[in-house]
Amino acid sequence: MMNSRSSALLVAGCCLASAQQQQQQQQPQQAAAPRTSAGLPGGLRNLETIRRKRVLTTRLEAQEARRRRQEVAADNGSTNNMADASSQQQPKQQQQQKQAVSTVYSAEDADAFFAESTFFDLRHLQDQTSVATDAPTAADTDAPTPSPTPLDCNSDPAVREAAVTELLASLSPDLDDPSTPAGEAAEWILNGDPAMPDPCRDPDAVVGRFALATLYYSTGGEQWRNNDGWLSEEDTCDWFGIGCDGDSIVELNMERNDLTGELPSELKALEEMRDFKMFRNTIQGTLFTEIGEMQNLRTVDLEQNRFTGTIPTEILNIPDLQFLRGSFNEFTGTIPSDIGQLTNLKELWFAETNLDGTIPASIGDCEEMESILLYETNVEGELPPEMFASDQLAWVDLSETNVDGELPSTFYEATALRKFVMNSTQISGTLSEDLGNLENLEQLWIRKTNLEGPIPNSVGDLSNLEILLLDENVMTGTIPSSIGNNGNLIFVDVSNNLIEGSIPSELFDVDSLEIIYIGNNTLTGPIPENYYEPDNLRELWIDGNLLTGTVPDVPSGKFEQLEELILNKNLLTGDVPESLCDLRDDADGKIVSLHADCAQPPSPPQIGCACCTKCTTAAGEEDP
Repeated sequence: MMNSRSSALLVAGCCLASAQQQQQQQQPQQAAAPRTSAGLPGGLRNLETIRRKRVLTTRLEAQEARRRRQEVAADNGSTNNMADASSQQQPKQQQQQKQAVSTVYSAEDADAFFAESTFFDLRHLQDQTSVATDAPTAADTDAPTPSPTPLDCNSDPAVREAAVTELLASLSPDLDDPSTPAGEAAEWILNGDPAMPDPCRDPDAVVGRFALATLYYSTGGEQWRNNDGWLSEEDTCDWFGIGCDGDSIVELNMERNDLTGELPSELKALEEMRDFKMFRNTIQGTLFTEIGEMQNLRTVDLEQNRFTGTIPTEILNIPDLQFLRGSFNEFTGTIPSDIGQLTNLKELWFAETNLDGTIPASIGDCEEMESILLYETNVEGELPPEMFASDQLAWVDLSETNVDGELPSTFYEATALRKFVMNSTQISGTLSEDLGNLENLEQLWIRKTNLEGPIPNSVGDLSNLEILLLDENVMTGTIPSSIGNNGNLIFVDVSNNLIEGSIPSELFDVDSLEIIYIGNNTLTGPIPENYYEPDNLRELWIDGNLLTGTVPDVPSGKFEQLEELILNKNLLTGDVPESLCDLRDDADGKIVSLHADCAQPPSPPQIGCACCTKCTTAAGEEDP
């Protein structure tokens, strides 16, 4: 089936061919005036008119095909009779054609078409087409339909220029301005493109090359890191960064390619585009609203540029959009309130932008959502319960925002969550024992907030947990012994809270642990005897508590990876064991920081240490 561009150009080409024939047969009364949209009936240059012309052209093509089948089926005698009848019925056929036109256009425009139209000359088609009003015969259905011969618009420069201009007119208002990227691209298509695609035989090639050329001129193509193939005679599918499915351009990948300037709206012409990637360039300006016309888009990646303005609401018109990434730009405004229209959206990334406002409840309609990254923005308010509706949601990061309130109960139902980050927010309330429901959770970061209450015992049910960061809150209670069940735990930080009780020895049963920060709480009791058990432990900070007793000895072969052991500001006594001193980096080990309350005065010090890298008093005063 002929597409809208091909149909429009077929009609335009027929007109131009007809006009050319008439000029050869008749003496023109005046020089041909430049073709503009001013004198065209019905506003023929807008997209709706192009659509209507396609309907009319299809009807006339069908009528022509029906006539040809009748000729094939008829014998020679009946063919002559049909020709005579056709000649006798010429006025009636003209009236029928005019009626056909008036079903697509107004009656006034239909009269204008037959009278003196400079664009759509039906009189040319009239010589080739008859309007059949009878019911179809057997010949109508059995005889093959001859394929129309494609027009050749490149054979005449004037014809080609007119066809190209008509084809591109609806895509850009700047074709006649050579100082604009679109004007430069149009000039290149007309006079500089070595491939010189035929606008009648291959309109999609012309449109695609024009849109990409506009991008080239708009974003400093000559200075791109890689511009291989661009503006050459090669097929656009062979240009750097272009991906195709057949002849259709479906991917534009300009990641890390030194694009500058602004994105041109003419890119809307790439209607089959699926993946649009502009990651890490220096593109400026706003995102063109016409992006909403690119209905096949799945990926829009604009991260790490200099975009300004708001997220255009037109983007909500893209039904299959899955990945919307705009982080590390200067976008302003809010998340569109109807973001839920993007029911297939999987990634919403606008971190480190100037977005503000609240997270709309409609986000719950994004049933395929996998990640929401809005950290370091001005987003505020409580988290909507609907936010956790997607059973695919795996990653949420709202750090350094103005989000407040308690975590909604739906948070504990998001069982697909793997990473949840809420650092430096105003989140308050407590963590529920339902935390254990998050069986896939790997990282939990809730630092520097107003979170209070105890660490839930159910934390031990998080068998996939690797990172647990709850420091600098106002949490109370004890460190649950169930934490020893987290066999994949690598990093624990619950420092700078109000946690009390003893250090559970079960904590050191987790062999995968590399970093433990539990300092600056009110922990009491001794250092567990098995504190050296994790083979990969690199940092152990237990300073700023009320620990008592002595520092346990370290068996040979333990603490081989230890780099930092911070023991100061406690109530420990005795001497740092020689086995620890042997693990200093200037001995047989890797320890570079070993702090204890070994300062003098007092004399003798609270704890003896011949190898410490830093000595303080229990009050934290350093050794003078």
